[in-house]
Amino acid sequence: MTTLPNIYLRGRIFWWRRKISTSAFRPLDLRISLRTYQKQEAVCRGAFLTASTGEVQLMLEQRIRAADARLTESEVQAIARQAYDELLGRFCEQQRCSPQLVDTHAIANRAFADHYERCRERGGPAPLTDAEREVLVAKWGVRRVQELEAVIALEEQGHVFIKPRFIDARLRDMGIEPHDGHRRQVTAAMYEPYRDACQDADAIMRGYPPRSRYAQQPVYPPVWPSPVQPVWQTPTSPEPVSPSASPAQAASDAEAVDTSPDLYEIAQRAAEAKIADGEWSPKTGRQRRTLAKLFTLLMGELPVSSITQQHMATFMKKRRFINRKLSPRNEKEAKIILELVEAGERSNESIENAPSATTINRDVTGLSTLFEWAEGQGYSIDAGLKLKRLRIKKGARAKRARDERPPTSVEDLEKLFALPTFTGSLKHNGGKGAVVLKKRFTPGKTIVHDAFYWCPIMIHYLGCRREEICKLCACDFVLDARIPYVHIRENHNGKIKTAASDRRLPLHPELIRLGLVDYVREIAKRDCKALFPELRPTNSSESLGDQFYDLAWSHMRKRGGLSPESDIHGFRHGFNAKLRRERVSKEERADMMGHAGEGETDERYTLATRLEEMLENIEHLPNLTAHLKPAPLNMPIFRGVVPDVECEQTDPNGRWLGGASA
Repeated sequence: MTTLPNIYLRGRIFWWRRKISTSAFRPLDLRISLRTYQKQEAVCRGAFLTASTGEVQLMLEQRIRAADARLTESEVQAIARQAYDELLGRFCEQQRCSPQLVDTHAIANRAFADHYERCRERGGPAPLTDAEREVLVAKWGVRRVQELEAVIALEEQGHVFIKPRFIDARLRDMGIEPHDGHRRQVTAAMYEPYRDACQDADAIMRGYPPRSRYAQQPVYPPVWPSPVQPVWQTPTSPEPVSPSASPAQAASDAEAVDTSPDLYEIAQRAAEAKIADGEWSPKTGRQRRTLAKLFTLLMGELPVSSITQQHMATFMKKRRFINRKLSPRNEKEAKIILELVEAGERSNESIENAPSATTINRDVTGLSTLFEWAEGQGYSIDAGLKLKRLRIKKGARAKRARDERPPTSVEDLEKLFALPTFTGSLKHNGGKGAVVLKKRFTPGKTIVHDAFYWCPIMIHYLGCRREEICKLCACDFVLDARIPYVHIRENHNGKIKTAASDRRLPLHPELIRLGLVDYVREIAKRDCKALFPELRPTNSSESLGDQFYDLAWSHMRKRGGLSPESDIHGFRHGFNAKLRRERVSKEERADMMGHAGEGETDERYTLATRLEEMLENIEHLPNLTAHLKPAPLNMPIFRGVVPDVECEQTDPNGRWLGGASA
């Protein structure tokens, strides 16, 4: 795009930027949104602003004060009143979103109010001494003091309740450059309004009026000289609004401004509420926030009430140009996203590896849930917004669902289980470095029992999802029963996909022959909290299954010469296909694979398949590991930190690893 003087694109909106020198010898980087995505209109508006630079500079000179200027008491109190008003509004909004937690809210309100009152009396946070604790226990009781101690502990751990960025923003609104002296002065005055906001939020939620002195004083923004208004925003009437204008007229003018939050803020609020209610998993919340961040990156920070169907259509068009896995929440990756979109808009050619219809439709669904939540919270949504029309319909030539992920062929499985990882490799101590990887795939006499060895074999013989296998713990196995089995369930390492995924699967005779029972017992003896402790996610969004895919499967597919379409999920497809050829009923296959039934009859009026029947079914699977010889147990030494979590050592029937047979 041709460079325009003082104009640049931010997302999809044009902005005007110019550096202005002031008498305080502090150059200001002035940026103003032109509120348009049309180039010609942006040029005209930018020209008006450039021509008005002198008047803008004069206005700024009147507003900007020197950095060493002291705050007056009236200015400090104005910030305090504004802090009270904003905090009270946020507390009430959060607590109205979860009325079922009214008792928890009351405890939190009281504990934080006590903390702020204590800070006000002492001039800041301070540890709770034993003598002070005795006095407070006699005055309040043990429970209330413990709640106060919990808040003090949070602050000692690094939580900052009075945010410096809030103070800095208010100071800059008043034309004052923040420094530590100003921050200390304002922070000392914040304890009272923060205390009152907690107390009044509790009173309002219980139906009582607020009692704070700040509630009796309306918050007026500081009055500064009016900025020069751009020509394109000049009101039709040249007469200014009279000071005696009616309140109704003032309210009407205020309603004309769209103050609704942008989509990213909506996503943050929705994720917080829905995760707390258990409706979303943390992963779903993270995906919704990332999607909303991508929207604001490409389209600008548009108020949610102002987003139209045209905005959404433009966003989805830009979305198709992003053919790489990038996070808009990462600054470097966000720049790459913008470059990909710009290159895609310039080119008329089709994008290689463009997002699939499934991905696009998933994003549309995610955006729909955000708008539905916002509408439920009282924000007005454009009536013409029809996100369903942006979904991609799969035509008659699209693949059937069962063909989208073909089963891994027997030939590929035979190549896989012929790798030195299973038959014998050079001696190594486990790990994922380049040297160890080379030894894993070089023929030798050593077999190392870890995720590289067990995960593919277990997925082949149990038909589980890779995440279900990778997150297992020794406490999920019952080995002393007549038929040893593993319980696929939610545990401390992760959740399961659906309620139907909770199931018990018998151990295939090949797993027992190759030594899985001894491996599980040794893991339990070492007190590891995961069956494969070497699988350690590198960030909060990576799962154990992702770790196995990157650490092991991608190398196995390459070193084993497997076909490009072979995938670890294809094991599961092949598991179902082989059982189907053996005439295993659809209901029994669904029980073994963790799928729900098709209707009321399958789900409610039936019983789960028995272990004996499951074992008989899986024995029909082709034995592709018969050539592997059992080897002495050889487990790498885990050198990481063992998580401090409690394992459920028994299953619902009371059986445990090493317990008496039931």
